[in-house]
Amino acid sequence: MRIAFLSAACSIHTVRWVNALADRGHEIALFSLLRHADKMGSISQKITVYYLRGGYLSATQAFSRELAAFSPQVLNAHYATGYGTLARRSRFNPLLLSIWGSDIYDFPHFGPIHRH
Repeated sequence: MRIAFLSAACSIHTVRWVNALADRGHEIALFSLLRHADKMGSISQKITVYYLRGGYLSATQAFSRELAAFSPQVLNAHYATGYGTLARRSRFNPLLLSIWGSDIYDFPHFGPIHRH
């Protein structure tokens, strides 16, 4: 299966997910903001990694273009507020959104705009 991940490449959770699925024979592409790069070299060489410049909103066009070129069967975005927003702006379907604890427990308390 061709699976695109949209998540922080520096996160151990992301690394474990993409490496495990690649080891099971899936074709994986990982899209991450450049500021969240895998500096430890933990991501398997089996995985194609795309680093997006800018922020969650400004990277939409580049992400959509690269995602279309990879042509995944599913997009899995991790962390609802940042990468989830970027995934939704791409309008790609099917989209699987994986939420992590802090994006629903902490993020809404940052301010009124973050609650919606």
